[in-house]
Amino acid sequence: MLDVLFFTHARVDTGFGHAARAGQLARLLKMCDPRLDIGFAGDFTPGARAFLAAGGAAFAEDDAHARVGVYDRMDDPEHPELWDAAALDAARARCARLVFMANGLSRPALPAGVIAIGYKPGGPPPSPPDLYWGLQYAPVAADMLPEAPVAREPRRALVALGGAGGAAALATVLGALARIAEITEVDVLDSPVKPLHVSAAPLRVDQELTVHRGVARVTPLLARAGVVVASYGHLAYEALACGAPVCLVGLKRFQADYAARLAARGLAVAGGRLGEVDSAALTDAVRTTLAQADALSAAARRAVDGHGLDRVADLILNLCRAG
Repeated sequence: MLDVLFFTHARVDTGFGHAARAGQLARLLKMCDPRLDIGFAGDFTPGARAFLAAGGAAFAEDDAHARVGVYDRMDDPEHPELWDAAALDAARARCARLVFMANGLSRPALPAGVIAIGYKPGGPPPSPPDLYWGLQYAPVAADMLPEAPVAREPRRALVALGGAGGAAALATVLGALARIAEITEVDVLDSPVKPLHVSAAPLRVDQELTVHRGVARVTPLLARAGVVVASYGHLAYEALACGAPVCLVGLKRFQADYAARLAARGLAVAGGRLGEVDSAALTDAVRTTLAQADALSAAARRAVDGHGLDRVADLILNLCRAG
C-alpha cells in the first residue's frame, strides 16, 4: 500500500497546473519524510508525464491503494465547481482518507469524511477539520521562491498563458506588448502540455524574445519581470508570492471572473478574457499594471506569503501519521 496517492491529470483541456501542484506537494512530503511511498494516477500527455518523471514522480498501478489520497483534478475544464462523482468514488474506494483540492468558490458537497482545501478569494468560511480555506493555502511553497530578493527589470515582460489558448492568444498578448515602448525584452513560458510554435512577428523589431521550455523553477522568471501577463491559474499565485506586478487574463470565462476577484482586492489587474478583448484594450491593462507596479507588488506579498503548499503538505502528512 502506498502512503500517498495523487489523483490528478495534465491534458490539453486541463492544463498542467493541477499536476504541477501535486508534484510540488509530493516533493515537500518527501522532504519531510523520505520514506514515504508516493504515487500518481491519472491521464497525462507525454510531455507532462516526462516533466513529472524528471521531478521524481512515480506513476502508480491502476489498482494501487493508499493511506491518503489527494484528489487534485479539473474534471470539467469549463466549470471548476463540478467534479466527476464516479471518479471521486473510485478514489475513495482506493484510499483510507481522501483530501479534495477544491477548484471553485463554494463549499463542495462532498461525502462524509472527505477533507476539502480551497484558497480562492470569496470562498466559504473555513471549518476545520473538514474544510480548510483561504489564501494561506495558495499553491506556492516557500522553497519555490528565490532565495534572495531579485530586482525587477521594468523593461522585461513575462508571458505565461499555458497551451490552451494556442498561437492566437499569444499573438494578442505580444501585440499588446509591442505598443508599450518601455518594454524591450519579452520572455514567453511555454507549456509542457501543449508546446507552441512561438513567433516574434507581433513584436517590434527592437524587442528581444526569449522562449523558455522545460523550466523546473519558474519563480526566478516571475520575480525579475517588470510585468507578468498570465492566464489565471496556479502560476498566478506564484507570481503574487514573488511580488510580481500581474496582469491576469482569462482563456475561459471562469478564469476572467476569478482574475477580477483578485483585481478587486488590489492584488492584480484584470485584463479580461482573450478573444473578447483586442490587443489595444489589453495594452491599456498592461500599462495600468506598470503604473501600479509598486502597490501591486506590496499588496501581493502581504496576501500570499508563499507557504500555502507547505501547509497543505503538513495536513497530508498528519493524516498519514494518524494511520
